[in-house]
Amino acid sequence: MAKPYVSIVIPVYNEQDNLAALFTRLTAAMEMTGKSWEVLFTNDGSRDRSGEMLKEFHKQRPRQVRVIDFNGNSASTWPSWPPSSGCAATWS
Repeated sequence: MAKPYVSIVIPVYNEQDNLAALFTRLTAAMEMTGKSWEVLFTNDGSRDRSGEMLKEFHKQRPRQVRVIDFNGNSASTWPSWPPSSGCAATWS
């Protein structure tokens, strides 16, 4: 698979009520760009259904969606690993 042009990293913690809308809007917006892209969701130890939902998003778009599970705050580990592969990356 070719390297994506854009990588988006989104930390998630107990966001089950917001994830479906986020995923729908994000994928629609990225498809409109005409550029290759990936989104990396970091599940920061969610205790709700967020983790299950993220895995379902990956099943729907396995080439564009990656899920990384953590037991806590992923921001503290960001400098120690390069999860994205796009030419342009953003962290929300």
